Amino acid sequence: MQSIKVWVKFNNWLIIWFLISIPLILSSCLLIKPGAVKSAKKLYETFFVGEEGTQYFIKPLFFKSSDNDNQIDIDFTFRYKNKIEGTSVINYSFLTNKVIKTLDSLVIENSNYKMTLSKNDLLFNERNKQGFKSRFTTKLPLDQLSLLFNNSNWHINIYFNGSKDSFSPSKRTKKNIKALNYNLFILFDL
Repeated sequence: MQSIKVWVKFNNWLIIWFLISIPLILSSCLLIKPGAVKSAKKLYETFFVGEEGTQYFIKPLFFKSSDNDNQIDIDFTFRYKNKIEGTSVINYSFLTNKVIKTLDSLVIENSNYKMTLSKNDLLFNERNKQGFKSRFTTKLPLDQLSLLFNNSNWHINIYFNGSKDSFSPSKRTKKNIKALNYNLFILFDL
């Protein structure tokens, strides 16, 4: 009789444990996100501009130099209606320990495409905690920008005053470029 009571008590605890653990296990599986390309909605903003279609603003993408001393953040603004035409405005901030007033060129490349931008206009310079922020602007034909986003392995070189600084994307920036290509640039007629 005593063994039956122990057996029933054990089974009750086993049933309670089972009833509690199975929902926890199932709900934890639902919290795991698949490794697919994430949504890009947080990476860009859109504005309706009437007859000219929609204006897109791609929020800054961040790149570090190989020694991690310098950084570039780069954003893009362009308009699209029914076909890819016109230009994209590229604004970028060069964060370094010295004031940069002129750039010889900005080169952005991936394994499929390379663009060299030699007309870079200074917008402003300011001091910050890390040193100096030099903000520049340039333009690029929109069809070339879409080619750039086809591959996330970007490499950026900045040439100034006889010097060269090289920058690479972080894993997060690479994922963001993939997400922008998958969710945004795929919508445009090429």
